[in-house]
Amino acid sequence: GIEANWQRTREGEPFMSSAIAKLFLLGSIKFAMRDAWGMGVEYEGGRPGWLDSMNGLPGMVGSGMPETYELYLLLQYVKKVVDTYDRPVHIPVELHTMLSTMNDALDTLEKAGYVDTEDMPAAVPKALFEYWDIVAAARESYRNDVQYYFSGNTTAYRATTVSRMCDRWLGEIQKGIDRSFKVATEGYGDDGTSGIPATFFAYDITKWELNSNRNAEGLPLVNALAMKVRKFPLFLEGPVRYMKIIQDNKERMKDIYERVLDSGLRDKQLNMYFLSASLEGQT
Repeated sequence: GIEANWQRTREGEPFMSSAIAKLFLLGSIKFAMRDAWGMGVEYEGGRPGWLDSMNGLPGMVGSGMPETYELYLLLQYVKKVVDTYDRPVHIPVELHTMLSTMNDALDTLEKAGYVDTEDMPAAVPKALFEYWDIVAAARESYRNDVQYYFSGNTTAYRATTVSRMCDRWLGEIQKGIDRSFKVATEGYGDDGTSGIPATFFAYDITKWELNSNRNAEGLPLVNALAMKVRKFPLFLEGPVRYMKIIQDNKERMKDIYERVLDSGLRDKQLNMYFLSASLEGQT
């Protein structure tokens, strides 16, 4: 029955939280899932949206910008709510532990003084990779802690604390969005200068070290030490979702619309749109 769907404490009691705490938790986890360049939200399993052509992306350390745009809107909403009602937000203590690690990693990243260059290299800079590595480990530690139960203990965050966190995270997300336009897309007849938002990225591990673990088939596992981003052709979902975060900028919306209209995403014969530009050359 429905009782089986409740997340419980170790004492067997349903773990209860407010709607805004759940939304803040969702935004926190998604923020912790951003890729190493801080652009897309990582795909860890399942299928990206409903695009069958991209079903293999989770196995390629893939990430998507559509989820980033939705995360941007979610955090804006959470900030608006806590600013409006000025009430404390009670979160699981396990989430508090993850957030402490994540925000400390952000402090370290800021102190490193990394600044994007005009020409974005494929290789992930050391400062960004180290941030990603720490946050990914904290995220997995959180999941292990709550895999079966929550402890039932909570931590209260002041509304101002949640608001400042959301502000800071939104700033980091905007940096990632700006990067995504520089990294851009690459495909048949696409040199990456279209100005249309990218939809997907993937990452190749360029340096690694063996650890002492093996998978279920007995194959050795490794720890990633460095990686580089891989580009894909244009997909329609990227610009469609991007337009949700620029609705107040009519001129920018018109610009994106006209760029898509004049791109490989437009079927000029049928006056309709393709889900993607040509996938020729993709494997």
